[in-house]
Amino acid sequence: MSAPALTRRQVTGWRNALFVTFALTGLAISTWLSRVPAVRDELDVSTAALGMIIFGIAAGSMVGLVASSHVVARAGSARTVLFGLGVGVLGLPVAAIGAQIHQPVVSFLGLLVFGAGSSMCDVAMNVSGAANERVLGRAIMPLFHAMFSGGTVIGVGIGALAEAWGIPVLVHISIVSALLLVAVIVTVRWFQPDHSEHSGTSAEEARTEGWRTRLAVWREPRTLLIGLIVLGMAFTEGSANDWLPLAMVDGHGLDNATGAVVLGVFLASMTIGRIAGVFVLDRYGRVPVLRVSAALAAVGLAVIIFVPSPSWRSPGRSSGASAPRWASRSGCPQRRTIRHAPPPG
Repeated sequence: MSAPALTRRQVTGWRNALFVTFALTGLAISTWLSRVPAVRDELDVSTAALGMIIFGIAAGSMVGLVASSHVVARAGSARTVLFGLGVGVLGLPVAAIGAQIHQPVVSFLGLLVFGAGSSMCDVAMNVSGAANERVLGRAIMPLFHAMFSGGTVIGVGIGALAEAWGIPVLVHISIVSALLLVAVIVTVRWFQPDHSEHSGTSAEEARTEGWRTRLAVWREPRTLLIGLIVLGMAFTEGSANDWLPLAMVDGHGLDNATGAVVLGVFLASMTIGRIAGVFVLDRYGRVPVLRVSAALAAVGLAVIIFVPSPSWRSPGRSSGASAPRWASRSGCPQRRTIRHAPPPG
């Protein structure tokens, strides 16, 4: 049986809560990214060792992504967001403590927790965003992702100021994490069930589907192709997020605060691309936009690698426009084979 129709106020409140949630997740990850050079200095480790520490986020994300579809199906998006982001942000102060006491393993474990929690939240908010988009009847996923990018810009800006003012990493990250925890507790109260009369499937059907059914989607060629696209885009964006500030500091002699500003330029361009993506999508469609965006992202990546001047190193507008395409596509109810495989934000 389908859930009752939602009122306009409920749908609008749900949409606004998703806006805030996407922004919170962006703020969370950028809070860490903006202080990576300072963390490296505190730990006094090599670039290779720092890479292994940062790998904690990726390792945790893989665990969270595998578990996320089952958790969302059982608990719903709202509870998954609350649990994922609530637990995830607790890992950031642990990582900062590890840096302060010069224990890379502690930092790795903190990032592992953050990666697992944030990836579960990522999937859940994309599932809820796709459901909200269907209820609204128009493309809004790019704006959700634009809010994520906007949150990253705010987080990087705060990080740059904290760096310039000499605020310790632990103090900065702990304050932001506490605020994020309070904010997500309040925000999820406005979420609505993912399975309304517009979604094409009921909550009871989702709960009764076993893990074998949900994992069976990976036998579908379309799911694998979407996964390949996501992998390429995530690799490009993730490389910039993790290494751009440090590359500016070590490779171009910028100070830590300016390195964070350069990351902010990259993330701001992502925000612009995602906002513009709403209008471009409506006019040209998903597939052409995805193709052009991927090509432009490749050009931007080449500029980062081969052009020596830091003033040229702010790509991202194109990849920002492409990211919401596969998120929205994976939530399409007509494509049952990919409904349970929404990507991270």
